[in-house]
Amino acid sequence: MFKWQDMIGGCFGSADKKFAGHPNDIERAIDLLKECNKNCIPLSELSKEIDTYLKNSLDFSSKDNSRQKEIQNHIDSELNKVKEKFEFWLD
Repeated sequence: MFKWQDMIGGCFGSADKKFAGHPNDIERAIDLLKECNKNCIPLSELSKEIDTYLKNSLDFSSKDNSRQKEIQNHIDSELNKVKEKFEFWLD
């Protein structure tokens, strides 16, 4: 069964995990926005799912504290990008 959460990964670069950094990622981000809007998904829920996706994709479970901090900084930066682009429509 299709879930909007399954669309999140396509909005991020496969190597750098940056949000909508490539034209194809932008198209998929727009599709995700449409799906979230259609299903009344608030930005807070989308952000929570993106946080989970990025933590799983970037090995946040690493025991290295400096690596965890680096990953968290990246996640925070990408969540800010999502908020900037989507908050008008989802909140």
